[in-house]
Amino acid sequence: MKLESKSTKRSYALAVTLVLLVFSLMGNVLLYTLYLKNGMDRGVENGKQIVRAAEGAKRHVASVMDGTAGLLEAVSPEERASALYRLGLSLRDADLLAEFTETAVKISGEDAAAERRSASDFILSVERSFGDIANGAGVLTAAEREEILAIRAAYEQMQGILDKFDTSAGDNKSFLIRLQNGGGGWAVIGGQLLDAMSGFGAAGEGQ
Repeated sequence: MKLESKSTKRSYALAVTLVLLVFSLMGNVLLYTLYLKNGMDRGVENGKQIVRAAEGAKRHVASVMDGTAGLLEAVSPEERASALYRLGLSLRDADLLAEFTETAVKISGEDAAAERRSASDFILSVERSFGDIANGAGVLTAAEREEILAIRAAYEQMQGILDKFDTSAGDNKSFLIRLQNGGGGWAVIGGQLLDAMSGFGAAGEGQ
């Protein structure tokens, strides 16, 4: 009778141990699943922000190309003012160009400081140039035209570089997650954009 009692107790203890082990494993699986989901959610959000920045960068570059073209063609104060107004609107997305460029450089692991200024500094230089030109009237002076042409040369290069980045898959979660890890080698665009920016004077003056 005592042997049966001990055996029964051991069976109960083993059963309880197994149940606890199963619950423990289930808990670990649940925690790991939540960890993976949170990681994926962060990856998707980071990817979305990269796409948003890329789209804003493209808008900014296209707007600058349009505004500078109008400025070069302006022959009256009204035409010049209209072109400058469009350039002013283009600056709303300028920060996204800087964000996209600097994010790409960071993800690629490239040394952004090597003989190159930051994207933010480039944007400030362009803004200063537009501000200086806004003080004039009518047809551009030779110096102003030279400065606008230098800005256009840099932006034309950037437009070609940004065209390589396809945002059409921006709703695809796998695509978005890969972006934050530099999947497909897209992040080399950052260094290419910085190189293009170096085509406009290092101190914010046209070459």
